[in-house]
Amino acid sequence: MKVMTYDFSRANTGYIGEFDFNISGNIKNRLYLGLTVGVHSVRYKNYSEYNEFLSGESYDNVLVCDNHKITGSGFNIKAGLIFRPIEESPFRIGVSVATPTFYRLTTENYTDLPPSSL
Repeated sequence: MKVMTYDFSRANTGYIGEFDFNISGNIKNRLYLGLTVGVHSVRYKNYSEYNEFLSGESYDNVLVCDNHKITGSGFNIKAGLIFRPIEESPFRIGVSVATPTFYRLTTENYTDLPPSSL
């Protein structure tokens, strides 16, 4: 069996969207507080196709089609504060923390080997 030619093609589409919800405030213009909750949306699709054109009288083409899909959602939290130690001074000290983004994903995969002909 001798492979004469082959062809591989692939198409991808998708995104990770983020929506932020914020609240902030201050206490006596000396302590500034902030909190953000980020909500993520995940959508991804991949389609690939591999085709071999074989030589010989008893050989057909070999075609493999693969569909892959990932969907899901996630969230993260960010918080921070800024402190002005001297009321008359513009000098400020700040700190912030952020969690990693936690995802819940679902994946689907479908591979097809359809009959093919020369």
